[in-house]
Amino acid sequence: MRGPGLARTYSMSIVGIEGHLVDVETYAGSGLVAFTLVGLLDTSVREARDRVRAAFESCGLDVLDQRITVNLSPAGIPKSGSAFDLSSAASIALATGLVSPGAFEDAVLVG
Repeated sequence: MRGPGLARTYSMSIVGIEGHLVDVETYAGSGLVAFTLVGLLDTSVREARDRVRAAFESCGLDVLDQRITVNLSPAGIPKSGSAFDLSSAASIALATGLVSPGAFEDAVLVG
């Protein structure tokens, strides 16, 4: 499926000694080509754009040639590190139709 598509995966944010479930929601659709990450992110999470793009490109997958928005929520929980790369890539793969719906159902993806 080539956009528009919506998908959700789950990840975890560690704040102190507490883990918080994070929804990783992706919209893939038409419009100017862009890859945007939103939701109280530190610099290392914002850099996930480059890491995820490189991973798709190294696999020969051209899924980022459309408008992609990845929202990590809830917005009030700080997110840091590269722990959201896998869940972001999986959510993009779902939203763009690379993998079947439900492929990551009941899974929390960290890495």
